[in-house]
Amino acid sequence: MDRRLRLLARLADALGRLHARAIVYQDLSPSNVPVSADPRQEEIRLIDVDNLGTANCTPPTFS
Repeated sequence: MDRRLRLLARLADALGRLHARAIVYQDLSPSNVPVSADPRQEEIRLIDVDNLGTANCTPPTFS
């Protein structure tokens, strides 16, 4: 799989984990998701976490 797709999948997983806890990352932009130029490094970090908020909804339950 292409590195970009693997990084995107990791980002989607991270956002999904936040959303499952009714936490919303309110400032998603390329500058807040730094990616290493090293092709061996595939870690995703969300920065500027001061922009987290809570969703006004009940988180879904999964069986």
